Amino acid sequence: MNEPIGIGSTIWIFDENHRVYHKDTAGRSEGGPIYREHWRPVVITGETSRSWIIGSRWDLKIPKHGPHPAACFTEAEMNDYCWANDYRSKVVRCVERCDAAKLRQIAAIVGYTP
Repeated sequence: MNEPIGIGSTIWIFDENHRVYHKDTAGRSEGGPIYREHWRPVVITGETSRSWIIGSRWDLKIPKHGPHPAACFTEAEMNDYCWANDYRSKVVRCVERCDAAKLRQIAAIVGYTP
């Protein structure tokens, strides 16, 4: 059951400047930043008729309705973004190797019609 969103609710925003890297055994960074670590929990501090306000002085507004690509209202939604980011390219590579029968099934699932 989802709790209603309101002042005091925790949501997740994507902060491209918040970077955490994998470390090797010597403590040196290896590879790029961890995608999941870009998402950080924040608390809704106010609202307007159309937006939720994050911060103390109108620092950031998140639309209440419609697209909100840099914000997730639930942890499950944030987990879905992370899963898609982590596995999209791997799934696409598998699809590229599918035979015609499987490609037709995938086309039907995604709504593609030639």
